[in-house]
This record gives sequence, structure tokens and C-alpha cells, in this order.
Amino acid sequence: MANAPKSLQIAALTQFDYTQTVGENIATSFQDLIDERFESSTSLTTIQEQETNGGATYKNLRARVCHTINTNTGENFGDQWRKIIFKTPTYPKDLGYMYKFGGHTWLATNTDTRTNLSGHAIVRMCNNTIKWVSKVDNTTLLTWDCVFTNQITNTSFDYGAKDVVQVSADILVLVQRNPETNQITYNDRFIFDGQAFQVNQVNNHISETYLILKMIETQVLPNDDLENNIAGAQNLPPVTDNIKILPNVLNIIVGDTQAYTVYNYNDSLPLAHTFTITASGLGATYYTLTAPVGNSFSVTALKASNTPLAVKCVDNTTAGIIYIYIMFTAGW
Repeated sequence: MANAPKSLQIAALTQFDYTQTVGENIATSFQDLIDERFESSTSLTTIQEQETNGGATYKNLRARVCHTINTNTGENFGDQWRKIIFKTPTYPKDLGYMYKFGGHTWLATNTDTRTNLSGHAIVRMCNNTIKWVSKVDNTTLLTWDCVFTNQITNTSFDYGAKDVVQVSADILVLVQRNPETNQITYNDRFIFDGQAFQVNQVNNHISETYLILKMIETQVLPNDDLENNIAGAQNLPPVTDNIKILPNVLNIIVGDTQAYTVYNYNDSLPLAHTFTITASGLGATYYTLTAPVGNSFSVTALKASNTPLAVKCVDNTTAGIIYIYIMFTAGW
């Protein structure tokens, strides 16, 4: 039997059941091996598993918690990834389910059960929290642990004061899909670590219990709670015109002046539309806004501010509106 195929060697470990297929016998034999060795594994521990999707209660579960290896390179994925191995291959596991161990909350992002006999789930450490006010009663604050992945996609090469390159970035937020997170829709705004982001893609077709949100950076609004990371105006109306204010400089050092241009574009071609430009949110002692010449304006920071200056540009042809929110800082 030593030279027999490994599959037959495994099947021979238990009595062959001729009422089952070879594959079914292999699965049974494999389970016998797991039963024999599971409790003696050094990676066996007690973790907590979410009882129901969208629920706040957890139950104890005996499982193996192992490091995750990249099968292409053989390298360890790192401390933000773990592999949970369950005792039975048929143990129920779903994308988006949540676990607690090691002082952290973990989100199941992979449940590869089709190519592996052992029941397991790949989980990622939740490193942020998504917060918003419920759209049902407009009062209740909803919070869910999530995986925040920052992905810088390009550099605009527009330079602001002190030659600081302005970076454009988008993020992916991985979170459990449940009755609460199902409220999240395209164009909703969220605050993460004091920065505002706006949803531009909702991927909810992978699983009924798993949600991927793609977001882009957006301006901070005056009523955003940056300390507690709660967006004030959670949903912005979609921009119908293709209006852009350039460069996307959102901070000006006191004493410096930043020049901007604003155009409505047809594809990449600027249209000959003029704009009415006004500012609000701060007193006149904080800034100077120059009278626009054609499609340009400039802002001079006179003293530091804790809230942004809101500059509103209205297209005189289409009535389309765009805002830019600018903070005044004492230094970088």
C-alpha cells in the first residue's frame, strides 16, 4: 500500500464503505484523521464566533487559528490575516461573518471549501469602524467594525503651497452585509480618521453576508464630526455637470495665497462658461477671496481656522454648482 496513490492510502486508513464513492470514503477518512489529531494541535484555542448575521452576540468556538501562507510565494501574509480551521468540513461558514480573538475583531473574507477537505475560513483583522446615522429613524448611530484598505491610485502633479504634491486616492472598505449595512448606497459619505470619503461603487453581489464598498476622497463639510468620524451630510446630490476646481488644494498655510481655476468640461475640453464665486463659513478676518477673472479666483489665508472655508462656484449657463472646502493652517 506504500506505493499506492495518496488518495487510496488515506481511504485505507478506515474501513472502506462500498456504499460510498471513493471521494466520499476519502472525505470520511480525512475526517477521522482530523478527529484524532484536532485536540492535540498546538494551534487549537477558544475563539468567539458571531451567532447570527448582523447580531451583536458571540458564542465560544473551539478552532485552530493559524498563520496564512501565500501559496504563490510561500511567504506569511502577516499579522492582519489568519486562517481558522474548524473541526468538521461541513461546519457552516460564510463570507462576512465575524470572529473575536487576540483582542481584535476579524472578518471572514474567504471561505475556500470547494478545493479543500478541511473546513476553514480566511479572516482579516478589522482595523477601522464605519459609522453613520440610520436612514430609518435619522437618529440612531450605527457602527460596524470593518477592514479599511487605502489604495493610492495616482498623483495629480498639481502642486499646492510649499510644493506639496496633491495625491488622489481611493479606498476599499470590507464589511459584513446585514440589514444595517444594506442601507449604504452610492454617493453616501463617511469619515475615516478625519478624512471624508464618498461611495462610488457598492459590490453586494458576492454574498448575502459580505459587502465591498469602493470610495473616493471628497471634501470635508462644515457639519462633519471629524473627532468622532461621523459625516454630517451623509449623502450629496450627484453632480450633473462635469465641473472641476483645480488644483485640489484643500489646505493653505497662513500668509500664503492659492490660485484656482474652475471650468465646466465637455469630455476633456473646457467650455466657455463663466462662474459666480462666493465664500462662506468663516469671517472676513480669516481670508481674502479675490474677485474672479474669467474662470479663476484665489484665496489668501490670514489666520488659522478650525473649520473650513466653503467656496461655492455656480455655472452661469447651466446653474450647476461645485464646492471646495479649504482649511487654513499655521504650518505643515
